[in-house]
Amino acid sequence: MFSYELIDAMYLRTLRTENNDSISQLSNILNINTSYLYEIETGKRNVSMKLFEQITGYYSNDEYNFDVTMYTDACEKVDSLYSDIVGYDNKKSLILYSKYLSDKHSYEHSRAFILIPVFELCHCILCNDYSMSDFYYQQSMKYFNCYENRHKYMVIVLMNLIWFQQNTFYKNVYKTLEIYSTIPMAEVNDEIIAMFYFHLGLIKEYGKKYIEALKIYEVAEKLFVLCGYYRRYIDVEIQITIRCLLLNMTDDALARLDNILKIIKKYKYDDQLIVCYKCFAFVYFQKHDYQKCDKCIQEVNKLDKTDTSLNSYLAYIIYKTKEKNEAKHEINVLLANDKNTYNKNQWRQPKKG
Repeated sequence: MFSYELIDAMYLRTLRTENNDSISQLSNILNINTSYLYEIETGKRNVSMKLFEQITGYYSNDEYNFDVTMYTDACEKVDSLYSDIVGYDNKKSLILYSKYLSDKHSYEHSRAFILIPVFELCHCILCNDYSMSDFYYQQSMKYFNCYENRHKYMVIVLMNLIWFQQNTFYKNVYKTLEIYSTIPMAEVNDEIIAMFYFHLGLIKEYGKKYIEALKIYEVAEKLFVLCGYYRRYIDVEIQITIRCLLLNMTDDALARLDNILKIIKKYKYDDQLIVCYKCFAFVYFQKHDYQKCDKCIQEVNKLDKTDTSLNSYLAYIIYKTKEKNEAKHEINVLLANDKNTYNKNQWRQPKKG
C-alpha cells in the first residue's frame, strides 16, 4: 500500500545499495542492530529524524526534501507526459520532459525520486531509443511497491509499448499478466485502463481466445473515445479489423475500415492512412474485387513509393486480369523492383493471413 513513509524508507535503501554497502556494514557504521536497519528499510518500522539525517548525511551532501508538493509536482508531470504519449502528442511530450530535466536534481533528493525511472521510460519511447529501457524498467520494478496504483499500471503499459517496438511483447506476456493481476484498479486513470485493455486483448489473441479479445478491444475503444484519444482508437479498430479478416468476417471488417477512414480524414492522421489502405486491399483481395484492391495498392504507393509489401497481391491481380504477355512484362518489372515479390514461376494466390 502506498505511503510516504515507504518512499522515505526506499530512499535510505537506495542510498545504501548504490554505494555498494551491505546492511551489516551500514549498521556497524551507525552502531545499530542489523535487523532494526532492515525493518526500517522495508518500511516495517518508522525511522527517527535523527537516524534518517545520520544515514543521508553519511552518503550525500544534499538534504532530503520531505515536502509533499515536490512529489505532487512530479506526479502531475509524469501523468501529463504519459497522457501525451498515449495521445501521440510528441511535441508536447518533449516540452514536458525538458521541464522534468530542469527539476531532476531536486527530484533525486525528494520523495519524487521513485518517479525518475518512469520519466526515463517515457523518454525511451519518445526518442525510439531503447538501449537503457531494461535498466529503467529494473529500477522502476525496484520501487514498484512504493508506487500509487496508476503508476504501477503506467510502468507496465510503457514497457509493453517498448516491447512492441522491440518485437518482444509476446515473450513477456506471462510476466505482464502476472504483474497486472497484483494491481487493483482503484484510482487509476481512464487512459491507463484503456491501454491496459488494449494490451490485454493482444494477450488474449496470443492465447487464441479471439472472441474474448474482440470483446476486450471494444472496452478499450470506448475508453479511448471517452479520453479523446482517436489515434489510439484507430489502433484498436485496425487490430479488430485484422482479427475479423482472419476470422473471415469480411463485411464487418469493411464496415470498420470505412469508419476508420472517415476518422483519419477528419483528424488528418495521414500517417495511419497506409495501414488503413493496406487493410482495404486485403479485404477486397479476399472478396476477389481486384479492381478495388488495385486502387488501394495504388493509394499505398502514392503515400510511400518505397513500400512494396503488397506487390505479391499486385502480381496476382496482374496475372488474373491482364493478357499473358502484358502480365508477364509487368510482373518482371515488379520482380526487378522488389526481390520479395513472388518468383515469376510462382504466379499463384498469396496465402490468406
